[in-house]
Amino acid sequence: TGTPGAYTLGFTQDDAGATAIAVTLTTREGGTAPYIDITLAPAPAAAVPAPVVKSIAVTGIDQVEKGSTATATTAVTDSLGREFTGATVTYTSKDTGIATVTSAGKVTGVSTGTTRITATATAGQVTVSSQVSVSVVDSTRLRVYATADGWAQSSTPTVGYGSAGGSTIKAPWNGSPDRVAYATFDLSALAGKTVTSAVISAEMVISETRDGQNVSRVDAHATTGSFTEAGLTYQNRPTLTDTVGSFVVDRTKKIVTSDLTASIAAAATGTPGAYTLGFTQDDAGATAIAVTLTTREGGTAPYIDITLAP
Repeated sequence: TGTPGAYTLGFTQDDAGATAIAVTLTTREGGTAPYIDITLAPAPAAAVPAPVVKSIAVTGIDQVEKGSTATATTAVTDSLGREFTGATVTYTSKDTGIATVTSAGKVTGVSTGTTRITATATAGQVTVSSQVSVSVVDSTRLRVYATADGWAQSSTPTVGYGSAGGSTIKAPWNGSPDRVAYATFDLSALAGKTVTSAVISAEMVISETRDGQNVSRVDAHATTGSFTEAGLTYQNRPTLTDTVGSFVVDRTKKIVTSDLTASIAAAATGTPGAYTLGFTQDDAGATAIAVTLTTREGGTAPYIDITLAP
């Protein structure tokens, strides 16, 4: 106790009397110095510092259905990588028009698109945060673009125009050739689904100069057979069957639409696959006038917007 230092022992024979007898104690110089074995109580353990929040990770909200909710799962860890349970966690949405989030991390899809949800963990004077991208989808709506398109004409029956930036459409009249356009759409994603509406959009414009005629009608037909862009000719073109929709076209190049609900709903039954439309001018007679339909190669492929039953 106190301040320990030199500790000296003296050796004798207390009260030996007649039994006193010489004893030799080996010294350091004799090669075996006396020594003391001491056992000490263990030193007190060092104090463990209080844990500090280090990071937060967010999962479970990468994709949310429009109108539905998903709840974020967060993992808060300290500087040693251990679970940290003492933090206050809050959430914010970058774009509440796409997705909202509550203080409990429940995300609601508002409209289709992508936004970012930020989760923030605070403990004491330390704050950490993490962002996750959230996509809001609407599985009841589907846009299908043409996978192949092109046109052919009767005056060059073995020549195809599948790589052109625009397809020409014009009904035959008074010796002029028949010019028919085609587009194919992949409807395989409709398997097992119920179609409630389907609207085709295509960019068209009257491309022939004729005084007094500024409006024309283009008709969409179901077909039998198939084609490839490289192989399409008038000789091997798909055969036109029922008229399934019509467009009104003028001299302003723009997107025009037509309702194909009945035809697409019928095509979706069974095992849907390639769906090919032919474009012509039914019974145009003397009013037949050339219309150009912009193709995939022209930068604006025809597409069909489809609404499915939930």
